[in-house]
Amino acid sequence: MLAVIVALAIAAAGQPLQEEEEEPGIAPTAPITYGGAAYQAAWDRAQMYEGNSTVQAWHAETFGPALNDEMTRIYLACTPTGQAPTPFTAVLSFDREGKVDGVFVDRRTRESQCIAERFASLTGPVPPVRDFAEEVRIVP
Repeated sequence: MLAVIVALAIAAAGQPLQEEEEEPGIAPTAPITYGGAAYQAAWDRAQMYEGNSTVQAWHAETFGPALNDEMTRIYLACTPTGQAPTPFTAVLSFDREGKVDGVFVDRRTRESQCIAERFASLTGPVPPVRDFAEEVRIVP
């Protein structure tokens, strides 16, 4: 699938949000898996529709506009001011209604865990295919 790349350039748009120290953390609503065969299978699934023009058009016209701002807010909330996270890739699996039903991350760091927990509660637009998965690369 088309990759959404969140880069440090978005940090220039504003200061990252800082979490309150008392905040108990985010309770994800979808399971999160780090690495292994499950991650690879999810990544492979996200690549399935790379050449599908219907999915690509839906992604550009519907998915991106619906979720890009929220993904940016999540990135900013989980990235300390002035610090680039260790690059990682997450794959979001969506159910038929557009709700994230699984998050698969290639490596576990403080930032990847924070972002994955928030991604696990996302709901997007109804995907045009039954087994939609989105690759999200977090890079400095």
